[in-house]
Amino acid sequence: MNGNTGEVKIADLGRAKFLLNNSQPAMTVQNNGSTGMMRAEYIAPELYGDNNKYSTAVDIYSFGLLVLELCTLRRPYDELKSPADVFRAVNAGVLPEALRDVKDNNIEAIIKACLMLDPAARPTALELLQLDLFREIAPDEAISVTGSATEENRHVLKLVLTISRPCVPRLRFEFHLDLLCDTAKSITTEMMDQLGLSDEEAAVVAGKISNVIAKHSTEDNSSNEVRFTPAEAPVAQVNAGQCVES
Repeated sequence: MNGNTGEVKIADLGRAKFLLNNSQPAMTVQNNGSTGMMRAEYIAPELYGDNNKYSTAVDIYSFGLLVLELCTLRRPYDELKSPADVFRAVNAGVLPEALRDVKDNNIEAIIKACLMLDPAARPTALELLQLDLFREIAPDEAISVTGSATEENRHVLKLVLTISRPCVPRLRFEFHLDLLCDTAKSITTEMMDQLGLSDEEAAVVAGKISNVIAKHSTEDNSSNEVRFTPAEAPVAQVNAGQCVES
């Protein structure tokens, strides 16, 4: 898991199945001929016994438990002592004790929906992707850069970069840019490794830093222009056929 970007990759898919189509059964993917062991905590109740009613709803059930573990750092049903205890609890509709540790009400509701005993009552993957929690935000929408010149030096800008990403706290990063030696590109290059920016995000950040620099330059030029009040403006008078400024 990348803590900066919130990117999570799930590996070890040795027990995964391909659903060929609605009329053909699921095909188990074997890993070097070994069937391996499935952990009781993550098995959907419809797979208990000889039923083996595999569908995409099974994956949604396991996904809900993975979200629970990521949010609480607790293995589902860690309060129980054996797989048999887990099977009995799930069949009785008892939810994992770790669910009490979930602080976000929206995440708690999503987990509960994924753990419905009736597979048909669980949300589909497409329905989950429509939720704000999982909605992908375009970098241009997620990233903002604001700033102004420091009081000590007009050539130094104090900038604030804000990045909003689903499922992770909003990132707020303050930094300085010296107009005499820094560029938007050089500053962004330094940030890429430090903040885990993708190439697309880095391009957006560089563009928005450039916009702040351009705005500052325009305002700075305007403030340096000579301006006169009506009382101070030169008045031209005609004396003896000559134009004299008084």
